[in-house]
Amino acid sequence: MDTCYTTVDLFPALPFTTASNTITDLTLRIDVDGFLQSGPDTIDVAVENQSHGGNLPLALKLTRNVSNSLHMQ
Repeated sequence: MDTCYTTVDLFPALPFTTASNTITDLTLRIDVDGFLQSGPDTIDVAVENQSHGGNLPLALKLTRNVSNSLHMQ
């Protein structure tokens, strides 16, 4: 089932350039706390603790939170 499939565009905060025969470092920041807490999509694990199977609204909430927790620097 692809309902929860998503893509994330990770654009860095600052423009960067690359040059031939050089190495350009980019840092992927993952805000793990954001997986469960993200504004209106906060997940209360005491009552929202099962997303596998038929709980599609919770699975989509988790997908949004994870997507919003990834940042490129």
